Amino acid sequence: MLIDESLRFFVNNLQPRALVMKGRWGVGKTFYWREQIAKEFFAHADLRRVNRGYAYVSLFGIETISQMRNSLAYSYIENQPPGLFGIAKHWVRKCIRRIASHVSKNVADELSLGGQELGIKVKATTLLNDFSFLSIRRSLICIDDLERRNGKLSIGDVLGLVSYLVDQRECRVILILNFDALPAEDREEWERSRDKVFEAELLYQPTLQKSVEVGMHGTELETWHNTVKSCLIQLEIDNVRVVARAQRFVRQLIEEILKDKRMSDVSDEAWAEIAKTATLLSAANASRNVGAPDILEIIDPQGLSMLGDGGDADLSDEQNGWKKRISEYGLYFGDDLDKAIAQSVLDGFPRTDLLVPAVLEWGQIRQKHEREQKFRRAWDLYHSSLEPDDANVFDAFQEALPGIVGTEAVHNIESTGRLLRVMGHPDAATKLFKDWIDARRGERSDELFEESFFPGTIVTDAEFKDLIESARIEETRAAGMLLVEALVQIDSSSHSNEAVASIAAAHPEEIAEVLVREKRTWRQCARTLGVHGPHDDVGRSARARFLAALKIIAETSPLNADRVRNKLGGLDVNVLLAELQEQG
Repeated sequence: MLIDESLRFFVNNLQPRALVMKGRWGVGKTFYWREQIAKEFFAHADLRRVNRGYAYVSLFGIETISQMRNSLAYSYIENQPPGLFGIAKHWVRKCIRRIASHVSKNVADELSLGGQELGIKVKATTLLNDFSFLSIRRSLICIDDLERRNGKLSIGDVLGLVSYLVDQRECRVILILNFDALPAEDREEWERSRDKVFEAELLYQPTLQKSVEVGMHGTELETWHNTVKSCLIQLEIDNVRVVARAQRFVRQLIEEILKDKRMSDVSDEAWAEIAKTATLLSAANASRNVGAPDILEIIDPQGLSMLGDGGDADLSDEQNGWKKRISEYGLYFGDDLDKAIAQSVLDGFPRTDLLVPAVLEWGQIRQKHEREQKFRRAWDLYHSSLEPDDANVFDAFQEALPGIVGTEAVHNIESTGRLLRVMGHPDAATKLFKDWIDARRGERSDELFEESFFPGTIVTDAEFKDLIESARIEETRAAGMLLVEALVQIDSSSHSNEAVASIAAAHPEEIAEVLVREKRTWRQCARTLGVHGPHDDVGRSARARFLAALKIIAETSPLNADRVRNKLGGLDVNVLLAELQEQG
């Protein structure tokens, strides 16, 4: 940039003069001066030898010209190079500390000057400050934040001191300010006096990329650097303070998460996702004054859908700009990880109690998605090719199937098993069916029943159907529901899967024994299981075993045969059994 050349000439040329560097708030004027121009000055040994020193002062909150002089003097002492000036610096600092240890908040010890005849008394701190300020000569001076000074300190006082430093102390002075932030009366005074004091005014107006690079200075070796940098550029964040805040937040977030040992296996993709989300939410939270939406609105799926493309006539250009950039950011919000990062932004520190579980859950969901995608790609390979050789298709399925048997729907497993048989791999189809069933044993056994299938799903593959029915019966038996409890439950008009499966798992002789022993009418049970029945596979099995039990009872005597017919609403048990067998 041209301003680089101008400032380097200003620093390297020892001619006393004053310059102004102007720029809007947040573009990094101070950072640019300190981290680039001033550092080059300090690194230039020859230049330091011919300069008496360097001083920097921010006028933020300064009320009087005395405070400004004192701040310059202290900075001048602090920035003295080694050698003779270093010894002087040590002596002055020692004096300041010694005086400060004997000075109360408002009263300093007084020194007598001129003996009793003159009787002149001055405060020790005042004398030392004046001495220190007068030692400033032929130095490089930076005065910052003119617009943020206390109102008691006038523009005229500041410019007067700048003129004194240039004309009387042979210094080079640069004044940094945001002119747009000056009140109207200050602007008038500035316009009246600036030409008398300053030789030139430089405008610091860096590119977006330059502002981001300045705010991210020192993070170039971090693994997340490129991700955060590209995100900030995409969001058009040119405020260096916001850039610096966002990169600090990302650093803190990742460092705190990594303290948990379980995070060592987190994928690069997960870290990139965390960095992108954290960058957006941190930058948006720090940019509420320039149109950014509330971060809770950003992570709300409904709120995000309302963001639109930034063409809302009721919003300002800044607000519409933010909405457009967020809609194009490439993230879908609303999961627990987004909420944990947002809460960390709002609370001002990484909420590891929320972040760590959310990262683990995000990883599991992502892995599940990747496994499902692998399964979809295997099917795509089948549909997109007409090659006679099925080796590639079979290999793709073999690689994908272990990862999806625990999550895929029953109808997709049935279709895949059929395809495996078509390709000449019936054993692979059987293994697939068994693996799918085994993944649903125990606590997930409810998923083996039709009520848990996708609506309208009916398993028609004979092998798969038999395997599922056997598993239902085995799981019900393993669950330990007593046969009598199951019969009583159904007799009370209940149709739980567990009760029906318990009957399907019992032998007809066991059922007959319970029916005789309990001495109940069993009328509802007979109608539910014997006449109407459940119509799924397990239900038909339960009905067949129940009717077989009634047949055993009916054959014990003509009286019991009549009782069984009565319980079945006048229907013959043998006829019902025959009809059931015909239905398969």
